[in-house]
Amino acid sequence: MSLLPLRRPVVSRTTYLILFACYIGIFLNLAFYRQVFPLLPVNSLHNWLVFLSMPIVAISVMNILTTLASFLKLDRLVISLFILLSASAQYFIWNFGVVIDRSMITNILDTTPAESFALLSGEMIAVLGLSGVLAVFVAWWVKIRKPATRWRGAAMRLLNIAVSALLIILVAALFYKDYASVFRNNKELVKSLSPSNSIVAVNSWYAHHRMDNLPLVKIGEDATQKAVMHNAPRKNLTIVVLGETSRADNFSLGRLFARHQPADAAGRRDLFSAYHFLRHGNRSFRAVHVLQYAARAL
Repeated sequence: MSLLPLRRPVVSRTTYLILFACYIGIFLNLAFYRQVFPLLPVNSLHNWLVFLSMPIVAISVMNILTTLASFLKLDRLVISLFILLSASAQYFIWNFGVVIDRSMITNILDTTPAESFALLSGEMIAVLGLSGVLAVFVAWWVKIRKPATRWRGAAMRLLNIAVSALLIILVAALFYKDYASVFRNNKELVKSLSPSNSIVAVNSWYAHHRMDNLPLVKIGEDATQKAVMHNAPRKNLTIVVLGETSRADNFSLGRLFARHQPADAAGRRDLFSAYHFLRHGNRSFRAVHVLQYAARAL
């Protein structure tokens, strides 16, 4: 006879998905709600309703994602991943005030083992153990009751998705302007919302570094020079400008400090000047006059 006769709880799949969506959407986003509370600010009934609607949106989004994963029998795996990402992100946001973005992912990957061990503490182990590891254990320990028929189970999950989508639409219809104002004026706030912050940060890091180790590709090897350029009576001068030049206001070209201006072999410092460059909106500088001046000088 077992000393601990604990029976595994049995719940329906819909109940299972909703429970863990609530856990992730509410308890693993407390750091996000703590930041939102003074930013609204919550000082009126309307703002209270806006604030209370945020967990509803978070739960609905989590519920839709995990329910979609359940059709592929990946709901336990996705829930476990979301819990670990959210628990870790919330701990570091709450205790260190960091934001989870591409730079943070780079810092994590650059962290040495010695730095990682120095970061460990009893509080960190306890918090991540309870909110992350223990929750994942429960997610795999709970048994899911099989539906009476496969079609009934699929219909319940589709209904679950539809109700969650309707809740999101309802909140958007009532409080869209409030949400837009909060997130527009506090752009870093979205980086505290878990687990989307970690997922977006990892994807951004991958997109930024996926071509780092690719071999260099030679381009322009099929370019040929026109025959008329070989037989022309006058020689052709080609000047290639890479990037943008700088205005005189920034680097003193043509301004007060002549010693900072570029000089040619003869020591002339008036060959190139920002006065000859024309600003054209947000495009590169058009160096028409300076190229003509350079051609005459050469």
